[in-house]
Amino acid sequence: MESNIFKKIKLIGILLLILTILIVLGVLSNNISVETAQKWVSSFGVLSPVILIILCTASTVLSPLVVTLFWIASIKLFGFWPSLIYIAIANIIGHSSNFWIARKWGRPVVRKLVGKKGLREIDSFSQVIGKKVLIFLRIVGGPAADYISYAAGFTSMRFPAFAVITIVFMKPWTIFSFWMTYKAVEAEEITSTVGYFVTLAILTILITFTISMIFRRGKRISNI
Repeated sequence: MESNIFKKIKLIGILLLILTILIVLGVLSNNISVETAQKWVSSFGVLSPVILIILCTASTVLSPLVVTLFWIASIKLFGFWPSLIYIAIANIIGHSSNFWIARKWGRPVVRKLVGKKGLREIDSFSQVIGKKVLIFLRIVGGPAADYISYAAGFTSMRFPAFAVITIVFMKPWTIFSFWMTYKAVEAEEITSTVGYFVTLAILTILITFTISMIFRRGKRISNI
């Protein structure tokens, strides 16, 4: 009986989270920029950190949404350390949501959130993902991290193991990429700002390419 009640509470929580995200995106979708996000978040006063966490969570659940915009707005509003804490919280909530969305509602709902192309990538990940692969991908990070959470939800992996790996091993990439963004925002010269963002973009591309090659190789091996 208690187990059923817990499951219902969890499902209601996920539904409320998705509803909140959709409302926030609906407000910002017409004219979204760093300045718009910054002003809109700051207008909530003491609740600004909560709104920021919701926006960053949305960028994880709805993968096409670019999180960097909210990172920059957060840095300008709160500074480095508070922003890093808020973003870490959002990452945990977002990746956990992706896991449970895939686990509870499956491919139809995931396809609506990430599109057909995204679902194909998730299917590729789900064929080879395990605890060791998840640890590796959490350490190296990159844009595929959101899809990995969906893929884990499609497998038999238990949530406690997924959550521990995500919380512990995602920190290096999150701290490094956020620090690079912070330095870019704080840079006084435009050339320095561009340099930081170009470096981060190159690293992201290299990581994405490496992950893609690893999963293609793993997929071929699993088909033998």
